[in-house]
Parts: sequence; C-alpha cells; structure tokens
Amino acid sequence: AGEEEKDLAGLADLTLPEIERLAILNALREENWNQTKASARLGITRRQLRTKMVKYKLV
Repeated sequence: AGEEEKDLAGLADLTLPEIERLAILNALREENWNQTKASARLGITRRQLRTKMVKYKLV
C-alpha cells in the first residue's frame, strides 16, 4: 500500500472534478484516444465519456 499511498498523495490537493478530468485524460491517452476503449477502461458508457469530455473541454 505504500506505493499506492505515494501515488495518491499528489491527488490530495486536487478537487474531485480535477481528478476525474485526469482519469479521463489518462484513459484516453492509454487507449490512443479510442473513446470506446477508454470508456470501457473507466467503467462508463461511451456517451457518458463523451459528455464528460465536453464538460472538461477535452474535445
């Protein structure tokens, strides 16, 4: 858990929306901006991902 705690320590200063935006951006990058694969990685529908991408200005 030590390594995980260290990874999460950097998130402590961020708001929940900022963390969500980073999670979405990371998933999109990991999946080469394939929205279907990124949404599956995040456990949300493609439509939900698209809505959040617009919300966080990732399109």
